[in-house]
Amino acid sequence: MAGFKGQNNIINAKKHANKREVITLDISHCFPNTKAKYIKRFFESCGAKGEILDILLKLTTYKDYLPTGAPTSTLLLAFAHKDIFDFIYNKMQRNNVDMTIYVDDITLSTHEHMSNSVIKYVNKVLKQHALWLKKSKTKRYGYRHAEVTGVHIAQNGKLSAPFSIGYSVVQKLREKEIKDMDLKELRGIIAKIGYLQQFNNKTMQTTKIKAIKQLRKLEKTN
Repeated sequence: MAGFKGQNNIINAKKHANKREVITLDISHCFPNTKAKYIKRFFESCGAKGEILDILLKLTTYKDYLPTGAPTSTLLLAFAHKDIFDFIYNKMQRNNVDMTIYVDDITLSTHEHMSNSVIKYVNKVLKQHALWLKKSKTKRYGYRHAEVTGVHIAQNGKLSAPFSIGYSVVQKLREKEIKDMDLKELRGIIAKIGYLQQFNNKTMQTTKIKAIKQLRKLEKTN
């Protein structure tokens, strides 16, 4: 649900609305633990070999692993581990569990209760590629609400931005007026309001307009 046109974290979360139980899992240090040999295997499956294969690996890997932040890394992460991701997905489907992957976040949801054996199974399969789940990030949600890839899912299935995002904008505005903010602060405010507006396009619109005007003014001055 990431790296492909038409997919994003909100669409990802929507797949898990109105479920009795939701489990969110995080793959520990997923990019640095994705070794170049898995990227090489993917390129070979596309027909690359010899010098072409060597060039592709040099362009997309760093010190024998997949670098975080590179424009190619999100897609290559999905393709490098596609076989084990598909293996887990097919198993979940047979057990009536919906599963999505957003970068390194795995989300499982169902209308029934999921035992801890499901988590152990996912971890067991991931270890085939020397990956494992981050225990501290494993969370289980009941029917009342869930937090999935930065999206709050209410009991009625309605999606919204987490309260913390709107709260951080309000707190910033209490600390400092827009005219006194620097470039970094203005860009942060605009980005957060932009995210809030994906759920309600009228949210803080006046504040966003003021911040954009001030940002343009500062950029012109600089």
